[in-house]
Amino acid sequence: MSWTEGTGKTVEEATELALEAAGLSEGDAEIEVLAEASGGRFFGSKAKVRVRPAGEVDEAEDLGGDAGGPDEEAGEQVDVEEKAECAADFLVGLLEAFGLEGTVETRIEDDLVFAEVRGDDLGALIGRQGRTLAAVHEVTRTVVQRRLQTYVRLVVDVEGYREERRQALAKYAVKLAKRVRDEGVEVALEPMNPADRKVIHDAINDEEGVGTYSEGREPKRCVVICPED
Repeated sequence: MSWTEGTGKTVEEATELALEAAGLSEGDAEIEVLAEASGGRFFGSKAKVRVRPAGEVDEAEDLGGDAGGPDEEAGEQVDVEEKAECAADFLVGLLEAFGLEGTVETRIEDDLVFAEVRGDDLGALIGRQGRTLAAVHEVTRTVVQRRLQTYVRLVVDVEGYREERRQALAKYAVKLAKRVRDEGVEVALEPMNPADRKVIHDAINDEEGVGTYSEGREPKRCVVICPED
C-alpha cells in the first residue's frame, strides 16, 4: 500500500488532510512527520506528513516479502499502459452491462492513470453526489489490481463530473470562509466522502484567517470551517 502525503500550516492540519485523502482514521493509520512548519508568513515552509494503513505493510516487511496482495514494488513489473488498457476494458464492459452507450478515454501522467467515460445519459454511473461514481472507481481499481496482481494509481471520471464538483465545492468553501471571517463563527458542512472533504480542506488552506478540521464518523463525517487568529 502506498503512502499518502498531506501538507498544512501545522503538523495537525497536514495529518488531517493526509488522513482525509487516504480515507483513514487516525487510529487505523501509521503516521510519519516528514517536515515541521517553519518560518514566517511569507517565507516559511509548511508541515508535511505522510500516512498509510497500519499493520498491512509492516506485516509484509516483517516477513521479508509479499503479504499476498499487490503493492507498489509489484507495480513496477507491469507497464502503466497495460494498467490503463485493463481499466478501459473493464469500464467498456461495465457500460455494456448497464446497457449504456459511451466511450472510455485514458491518459497517463507519470504513474497515474486517468480513465474518462464519455457518452449520453450516463447519470446512472454518477449517482447522487457522485456516490455511484465513487463505487465505480473503487471497483475498477480493485479489478485492475487483481487481474494484473499489481498496485495501480487510478482516477475514474464520468463526463467530467469530478472536476465540475471539485470546482463547485472549492467555490462554495471560499464563500463560507468569508462568512467565517466576517462573523467569527464556525460553519459545519454537510457530511461528505473523504475525496470531497479533501477538496474543502485544500480550498481553505489557501484562505487567510480560517482553518478546517473534520468531526464525526463515517458516513456522517463532515468538515468544519473555523476562525484562526
